[in-house]
Amino acid sequence: MNYRLGKNEDLQNIKKLTNKLRNELGFVMNVVLSEAIKHDELYVCELNDNIIGFIHFHKRIDGWNTIHEIAVDANYQRCGIGEKLFNMISKPRKLKTTIDNIKANNFYKKQNMLNIGIEQGRKRKLNIWIDKK
Repeated sequence: MNYRLGKNEDLQNIKKLTNKLRNELGFVMNVVLSEAIKHDELYVCELNDNIIGFIHFHKRIDGWNTIHEIAVDANYQRCGIGEKLFNMISKPRKLKTTIDNIKANNFYKKQNMLNIGIEQGRKRKLNIWIDKK
């Protein structure tokens, strides 16, 4: 497996992955992913020239890194790929995930993140996670 910054030629394969995981991720726009690539804010995991995972984040000027999406193809989940991608993003990190996404919430808890509250999202309530101090 190869972990690296995303490139524009990865967009089609990343989009296929986001479409497979649309229930968990929501709709992810190509233009947003393209901007992330342009700003070195998207890493991918590649196996045999196929993108099997990615993480999209934003480096904020206040020092925090906000994670927007992290996804791993269902056939490769529970293999440490998500954890490796997650740990490629430097601390402090912050993210939100729907309260009903049990898999994601358990993942962030396992990554030693702290749930600091719940807020109302556009459609569902969201857990707010930050790195423990």
